[in-house]
Amino acid sequence: MAKLGKWKITNANGQPGIGDSLDGYHIEKTAEHYQLYGKLASVKINHKHKTGLPVKFSNVVIDGRTWDITVDELPATDAGRWVTPSQSGMRSDDVPPTSGEFTAQVEGTVAEESAASAGQGKQ
Repeated sequence: MAKLGKWKITNANGQPGIGDSLDGYHIEKTAEHYQLYGKLASVKINHKHKTGLPVKFSNVVIDGRTWDITVDELPATDAGRWVTPSQSGMRSDDVPPTSGEFTAQVEGTVAEESAASAGQGKQ
């Protein structure tokens, strides 16, 4: 299973602070699918989707909350959106949802090599 790209999620500037819980999570693309990883890049979150954007990771549990994480573009400063609690798992007694946006920056494999050859790599 070849790795085609890996990106690190960061809550976007000016977004609700609750989204900081996503900081350091990773998205990885292989030939078969997109996979969500925890802050330790070796810890797979049990959510994956076939290739092709946009992808939506629904009802993901992070820090005791449920999240929907939608990835529209990679890498990007406006890569996608998040909402908590998850809309797919919303109950009538849940608090109103909070939403925001996140960035996703290149973090290795083929995508990093391409960026480096374009003069955008690590210095």
